[in-house]
Amino acid sequence: MPIYTYKCPEHGRYDVFTRHFDALKERPCEKCGGASKICVTAPSRHNIERTWNDKANEYRQNPYTQAKAQLTNMHRSHLEHIERDCDRDENPVQEEAIQIAAKEIDKQNRAGPQMGIEEKHARRQFKAARKTKSKEV
Repeated sequence: MPIYTYKCPEHGRYDVFTRHFDALKERPCEKCGGASKICVTAPSRHNIERTWNDKANEYRQNPYTQAKAQLTNMHRSHLEHIERDCDRDENPVQEEAIQIAAKEIDKQNRAGPQMGIEEKHARRQFKAARKTKSKEV
């Protein structure tokens, strides 16, 4: 999408994003409506880059994309341990494996968060401590 810079005599320079490459020689100012002339500026490039958090949130929204990302990452880490000159499958992540993993991820998401070993151990200790306190009283 091209970006053109115009200069209003009253308000100064402003950028306009257009959907096409037709640059108007004059354009009405967005603030006052006066005639603004196009400025010759150096070409620029704007990179819109998603962060790791944006990608992670996107993967969490859909079990299919989450499964595909997990399987692809597992395959990449596996390839790091294989010699470079080995024959590799062009499409290492198979659709069937993605579907199976997506179903399992969806099932886990519907079940809710699961307790880890440390959390289970802490709960047992808490219950045991509560029982000993109640016996003392």
